[in-house]
Amino acid sequence: MNPKDIVKRGYDQASLQYRGDAPGKGCDRYRDWLEEIELLVPAGQAVLDLGCGNGVPVASRLSQNYSVVGVDLSPVQVTRARRLVPGAKFLCRDMANAELPTPDHHFGAIVSFYALVHLPREELRPTLDRVMRWLAPGGIFMATIGFLEWEGTEENWLGSGAPMYWSHPDQTEFIRVMTEAGLQLLRTDYVPEGKIGQGHGLILARR
Repeated sequence: MNPKDIVKRGYDQASLQYRGDAPGKGCDRYRDWLEEIELLVPAGQAVLDLGCGNGVPVASRLSQNYSVVGVDLSPVQVTRARRLVPGAKFLCRDMANAELPTPDHHFGAIVSFYALVHLPREELRPTLDRVMRWLAPGGIFMATIGFLEWEGTEENWLGSGAPMYWSHPDQTEFIRVMTEAGLQLLRTDYVPEGKIGQGHGLILARR
């Protein structure tokens, strides 16, 4: 099966297992990230959420102060997001080749949490080139990325009966590709999860 079909099917089937309609377990970590976005990006600007899921908690929080567009591969997630966050616009698109109905250099910030880790490795640089194209000059990019290099699948992901696919370089390689695309790294963080070393990286960058 095509890796993207695996990801799409996985989130379609595990949508509710992954996240309910209200912020719950695992959502607290987003609070500090979104507060930083709010400090860096003036209210009223456009913000793009790549891999928006069901819109909770990211789009729901950001839509209180920004014009939010969310993009996700999963029709089930997008349908839920449109219901849960009526103040934002959601598109069912593949972030790697999506054409957005907005001008270039439009977004004051682009966020992507726990989504780039599903992107086939060869599509990382083209996607970051798109991020550069979509961001306004001085715009902010914040994303969770793989901390260690890994590619593989998990069967019966979250007990949904569907598999899930991940593919990501380690943090050092991601930063190299990102800076080659033209984004300026501002800082990195480590997001611990599970066993030591199995967490994610958090990067903050500027166009």
